Amino acid sequence: MPTPLDPTPSATDEAVPAAANPPGSSGLFQSIEILRRSHTALLRGQRKESGTKAPTVAEIVEFMHRARATGRIIAAPESRDAIQGIVDYWYGILMLGDWKLVGEIGSLNLEEYDLSTSASASIKPAQPESEAELQARDLTRLRAKMRAFDERWAKGSRGLLRRLLLRLFTLSEVTNQARLSQLPKADELLKDSATTDLVRELVDAGLLQTEASAAGPNLAYVLSDERLLKEWEPLREAVKERRSLREMATGWERSGKSVDALLEQGRVLELAKDYVDLIGPEGPFLTESRTASIEKGQRRSRVKSAVIAVLVLSVVVAVWQWREAEVQSELAETRRIEAENSAKNASLEAQKARAAEKEAKEERAKVEEQTKATMALADEKQNLVEDSAKQKVLAAEEKKEAAEKLAEKTLKAQLEAVDRLNQIAMGNRNAVEQLKAITPLLRAEDRSKLEGALSALGFSLTAAESGEETAQKLVEQTSVASPAVAVVAKAEVAPRLVKVLEGMANL
Repeated sequence: MPTPLDPTPSATDEAVPAAANPPGSSGLFQSIEILRRSHTALLRGQRKESGTKAPTVAEIVEFMHRARATGRIIAAPESRDAIQGIVDYWYGILMLGDWKLVGEIGSLNLEEYDLSTSASASIKPAQPESEAELQARDLTRLRAKMRAFDERWAKGSRGLLRRLLLRLFTLSEVTNQARLSQLPKADELLKDSATTDLVRELVDAGLLQTEASAAGPNLAYVLSDERLLKEWEPLREAVKERRSLREMATGWERSGKSVDALLEQGRVLELAKDYVDLIGPEGPFLTESRTASIEKGQRRSRVKSAVIAVLVLSVVVAVWQWREAEVQSELAETRRIEAENSAKNASLEAQKARAAEKEAKEERAKVEEQTKATMALADEKQNLVEDSAKQKVLAAEEKKEAAEKLAEKTLKAQLEAVDRLNQIAMGNRNAVEQLKAITPLLRAEDRSKLEGALSALGFSLTAAESGEETAQKLVEQTSVASPAVAVVAKAEVAPRLVKVLEGMANL
């Protein structure tokens, strides 16, 4: 199978103009054998055989120009047809690449035979090819056209191509052999723009051509070569498909129109909608097949509906059971959650109870501590009170003791004073008695002084005895009187009296 050429233009592509037609014999092949060898070399390069190089577009165009020019020295129709087939082949190869250079090539037909060119080139006409060789060359050219179209329509609608091809052939009623059929240009099928584009592609590829319609004055489309029915795969498949229906319809009729021989709903019955040339038992066969298919479809629908109903019921039951299980599961889960929540609540309550107990213990401990502290404080206060009372008692006792001591001291002092007073009084009485005894012995002037002293002493003694004066007063009176007494009795009174008076003064 030929491979598309490299679309990248080379220096050779640009150096060789498409319209350059070499004049004279220098632009043609000297013989058909040389042309074939050159053609073979290009084919080997195109197939990328070992040691070869893929031909460029410029090389192919140059070969086509030289091949067309070679027609000037080839007179035999068979040889000219062979060369023309080679030129058409390479034109189909160029179409695969969709080169802009293709549109500039010009005419593909061989140049007319020129006797002068043939004579000047001293070329002997090649021997005519055999019929087999000519057919092979022509078939090669046809296959190139088919491959070129297949490449261009690779992404097109295969269904559209099939519907068009079904209208371009018919089957013989006797032999079931396919034969070409015309498709009028006014046919309803060609009113669609997509179909019109497809027809244009087939015409450009050389697979479809126009001719006068057998049914009227208008033109009709027809396949360009009857060999396409066997050589072109899409058309071959369409013929096979159409023949298969004819054979099934015939078999159905021969079986007595058995229901078992009818078509079932499927691709074959669906594709049969495109057949417009039904003959003999084909129409009834398709009608019965569609009817049986519909009835079978209805039975299948009923069975399917029943099955679906059973399935739906099963599904419903299963769903109900599943739902019931889900409900039970959810209920169990809810109970489990409730139990867990209850356990958690119980645990929380226990924790709260323990916390409350702990708090109560802590409060009780605090109360006990506070009570202890209060009692301690009370004890301390009581102790302080007791200590204060004790201190007061002690102070009172001390005061009492001090008072008692003071009273005792006072009493002692008083007693001592009384004793002293008694002593003074006793001494004064003795002194008075002695002064009285010596008074007569004194002089008159001394006697008066002494009498004054005696009077004072007597007065003091009287007062002391009556308790009107204190011992101190008595002492003072005695001290006042003593000097006078001492002066008066100094020379005349015995020293004993003077000592008495001095002793009294010292008390």
